Parts: sequence; structure tokens; C-alpha cells
Amino acid sequence: MRAVTLALGLALLSPTLAAAATVSFADLIDNGTRTNFNGFEGLPEQVDYGNIYTEDGMTVRQINGETNDIWTNSGSFEITGSEGARSWYPNGGDNGYTSITLASGQDFVNVGFLLGSGWYSTSNTAFWSLLLDGSEVLSGSFLQGALSHTYISFLDGGFDEILLRVTTGPGTGLFGDGLEQAASIDSIEIGPAVVPLPASILLLLSGIFGLGLIGRRRA
Repeated sequence: MRAVTLALGLALLSPTLAAAATVSFADLIDNGTRTNFNGFEGLPEQVDYGNIYTEDGMTVRQINGETNDIWTNSGSFEITGSEGARSWYPNGGDNGYTSITLASGQDFVNVGFLLGSGWYSTSNTAFWSLLLDGSEVLSGSFLQGALSHTYISFLDGGFDEILLRVTTGPGTGLFGDGLEQAASIDSIEIGPAVVPLPASILLLLSGIFGLGLIGRRRA
């Protein structure tokens, strides 16, 4: 009976535990509780930095771009909304895209950051893709204003890599298509894992239900 009770509890919890990542444009990661932060403040100020950088456990890599084309000054092309003195921006744009991973190789849980456009055009499209072990699990896009940043977060885990790019016009949405892009990134933050309240309640109820069944069986 105890085995049945445990199985019931796991069955009730599994939909919540297996939920796919959710996307939000609200900053739901409290600065006081975040576990990691990459503000690129460890970078030197230059216009030709290399294509990979790790800070506080998060690695940012420029893929298919020029070997040394990252502009680290947060005021690059007067892109508004960046924070601090440093950020990550391909100098004048490039033909690649940006990858964000954890240096440990582990999966993300809750992560958010500023994603901006270096294009002067008003019709820019920001594309994102979430991967797990190299396979895409979720992707999407949104209209991004010229020379500005938007906060975006991916919550509830289920992925270990984030791909980003910002094109002018609609673009194709395909990473690695060689089209020019100009995505600016800043202030990547990671929040702690949170056990959803409904799952906790279900676990408690399943335990109570199991105790009731055991009591009846003994009676």
C-alpha cells in the first residue's frame, strides 16, 4: 500500500515537474535571491574582443561571427536600456548568433536578461531558441525597437542552451542562416529553483490520502 501511495504521489506531481519552459517579459527574478549574475563588467573596454566570455558561471559565445568583433562598451551605438559599463554586442553586426550556457554544463532553471537591437531600423525581429542536448525544445520571436533593450526571461527549466539573434526585417528565424544580425545582451541573471505551490499541495494531499488507505487496511 505504501508503494501504491508513493506511485500515486509521483503521478500527481509529474505534470508539474515535466512542464516546459515558460517565457515572460517581466523581471520575475528578485535581485536579492538570484544565484548568478553576468553583467559583463569583467570585460575590458574595447571594440574587438574575442568571441567567448565567462562570468559567474555563465558562458556567452558568438557563433559564426568574426573571431574578434565584440564591442564591450554598453553605450555601443547609443543602445538604450543597458546596465553598468559593459555589455555584449557584435561591432556593427555579424552573420552569426549568440549562445548562452552554464559553464558547468547543467540545465537552466530560471534565467532572464536584457536583449537589445543595434539596428537603426524600426522593424527589427528578435529570435530566441532553447536547446536541450543540442535539440530545440522551444523557440519564438518578438518585435524589438531600434537601439533599445527588452527584458526577457525563460522559467521552469528543461533546456541547457539559449540561442539569440536580432535581424532587421522579419528574418527567417533559422540560426546559422548567415543573415546579418545585431543583438546586444546585458545583465544575465539566474534565479533559484522554486517548487510550485500546487505541487507541494498535491504531495501533501497524496500523503494524507495514503495514510488514510493504510489506516483502513489495518482496520
